[in-house]
Amino acid sequence: MKKVLLIICLFCLTHIFAQPLIFEKLVIIDSITSKEVLFERLNTRLIDVMEGQDKFNKNIIQSDKEIGVIKYKNVISYDVNEFMNSANGIISYNVNVYFKKGRFKIIIDNIIHKGLGVSMDELTIDIQYPHKHSNYLKYRNRKWVEIKEFINNEIPKHISTVEKLILTPSEQESKW
Repeated sequence: MKKVLLIICLFCLTHIFAQPLIFEKLVIIDSITSKEVLFERLNTRLIDVMEGQDKFNKNIIQSDKEIGVIKYKNVISYDVNEFMNSANGIISYNVNVYFKKGRFKIIIDNIIHKGLGVSMDELTIDIQYPHKHSNYLKYRNRKWVEIKEFINNEIPKHISTVEKLILTPSEQESKW
């Protein structure tokens, strides 16, 4: 009986304290590049990446050159070619970029799946679906694994894109 209670307590604790899925990358470059230069490289190029000023203004959470931080929202379409897949939808996430002299850090967090029918909510490090919704649990567990595999493939691509935007010197920096 004690073993059963212990197992139930451990199961509940892992679901209550589920850790969110977070991606992080630190990039160190030459020490003479200031945080303001790195900030401007990303800030000026995000407007093009987000396809215009309106989307830029809508998706920026924080942009502070003095502190050296840019935070914005982004989405990935999740559309698996599977008949009647109610998990198809969007995956939203936050991109946080912090700048210091000669380095920057990219953190992607708050990754949330919203499906057309079944939503997985916030993605965590858990192997199986950890949230309170228990309807269609087998389906949720299967889709949980598929969506996490999808995210593990897609998020590094986004991190590489942001890294490339920051590492590429602007035209103003070149010596004419």
